[in-house]
Amino acid sequence: DYLYIPKELDSETFTKLENQEVQVLMGEGLNHILGKIISDQQITAINTGLNQFITQISNELDDLYTYRMPNRDRQVRIKRTEIFDLLIESYFSIKTLHKRQGDHWLEINALSSGEKQKAIIDIAKGLLKNHRQTGENLIIAIDEPESSLHMSACFDQFQALYEISKNCMQSLFSTHWYGFLPIVESGTATVIRRENDEHQVDLLDISSHREEIREMRDASSRENILPYNIRLKSINDFIQSIVSSVCAPDPYYWILCEGSTEKLYLSEYFKEEIKKHKLRIVPVGGAADIKRINNHLMVIYDDSKIEFKGKIILLSDTDTKLVSYAVSDSPHIRCRRLIMNRTTKEIDLVKPDSDISSPVTAIEDCLESELFINALKNTAIENEAINISTILSSIDNTSEALSGFALDLKPTELDEIKLFLNQEGIKYKVAKEYSRLQQSHESPPPLAKWILEIKEWLYESNSRNVRRSKTPRAAHK
Repeated sequence: DYLYIPKELDSETFTKLENQEVQVLMGEGLNHILGKIISDQQITAINTGLNQFITQISNELDDLYTYRMPNRDRQVRIKRTEIFDLLIESYFSIKTLHKRQGDHWLEINALSSGEKQKAIIDIAKGLLKNHRQTGENLIIAIDEPESSLHMSACFDQFQALYEISKNCMQSLFSTHWYGFLPIVESGTATVIRRENDEHQVDLLDISSHREEIREMRDASSRENILPYNIRLKSINDFIQSIVSSVCAPDPYYWILCEGSTEKLYLSEYFKEEIKKHKLRIVPVGGAADIKRINNHLMVIYDDSKIEFKGKIILLSDTDTKLVSYAVSDSPHIRCRRLIMNRTTKEIDLVKPDSDISSPVTAIEDCLESELFINALKNTAIENEAINISTILSSIDNTSEALSGFALDLKPTELDEIKLFLNQEGIKYKVAKEYSRLQQSHESPPPLAKWILEIKEWLYESNSRNVRRSKTPRAAHK
């Protein structure tokens, strides 16, 4: 199946259920759906009943008159396709897509151009994810999905596109909005430009595009090289989208972290805020990228802080090669680094330029110990890393609240665990398993202090949004 969604599109016609494009998204036609609802026996019963009625009328007219098709000796049966066509015309064709707005429903024609564009992508995402049995044979192409959208809505639109790509064989889109580059975790970007009346094409792996751009820049002697333009425009577009959303009347809140595994863990801890309070969690690549984005944001904030309504927190690890830079706290932007406090056995949130630079602290050191060790053990067993599961089996995972302190092992054992975690895809698998265990836990453990601090700062004006816990961990156990 191939589906193309052009930029100029009649949204009302496109979103009707009888439309061919929507049926492609569903993976089945309305005739097939009606066939599951109306059986052959029912169609036979309808024809039998109708014929009996005509026979009755003929008898009542003393067989001198009857109702029949001209020039036909026999009564014509109603075909199933004719019944389906009547149902589609009288039931489906009069129904148009409506969007909930508070307690009311607005017809799609009453929406703005940007809302119509968003509705088309939302319908595609919903049907692919929840209705279509499989998208393995579907290619979907979309022309300028950001068309007519307000800058603040671009992020959500491209997140929806990324979700669509996970539920089909291939998704293609053309765009002038480069803000997707810092936020989409995988895929390929083809940058097409004109140079000396010829088309030049640069192909970038999105998951490593920062490194590729750096290599292209180092290898190029041109003054106005393309990689710099891509880099600059992608960051600018992304930041403009964030700023627009934070300044909106119903503002967004943002957590910008380093990588996709951090996003997985944070998304589980903040799932209620994501669902109810317009929180977005975005991995941007690393501590250096966190620094760059913070600097951009602060320049804009100094000019327009009165307009800021939402909040942004930028969160990075403490690495061996520390990215240190001075930051100023503001009511709406805060930049913090995670670091283990061996005295309190808590995770502290310190400023990037704090002189506390050890121990090295990653997100995997900041999690609930029992859940993390079980997630790590399950992943090790799944990947046949017997030595890792043996090491983990010897740990009393209830002795410490947080994973970094619970993994009190010999240096050689810690090195083995680090090597295992650094294998391609393992951190992501552990994070997925951690989320699964957390969701299936009958009584989730109390939130760590550093998570509570972020929640309290993001939503301090509404304490009902924050899960507070001052009871010692032992009492919960």
